Amino acid sequence: MFIQKNLIYLKSKHNVSYRKIAFALNININAILRIKNGAEQNVTIKTIANLANFFDVTIDDLVYKDLSIENKLNYREIDNE
Repeated sequence: MFIQKNLIYLKSKHNVSYRKIAFALNININAILRIKNGAEQNVTIKTIANLANFFDVTIDDLVYKDLSIENKLNYREIDNE
């Protein structure tokens, strides 16, 4: 699963703080930081859905795809067109 890696990537891509993410999701910042650090292994579906919605990605993409690689591939495809 890629939740941890994608959270770090999407946070950076959207230039948003963990505090702002926590505020938008109405959860404690420590919960976000536990996900970021890989300490939270049982992320609720509500939190996953809210993260996906916040970053405008699908739940499947957030959980099962390495979005940093997907994004690099998309840029290469655009360059080749």
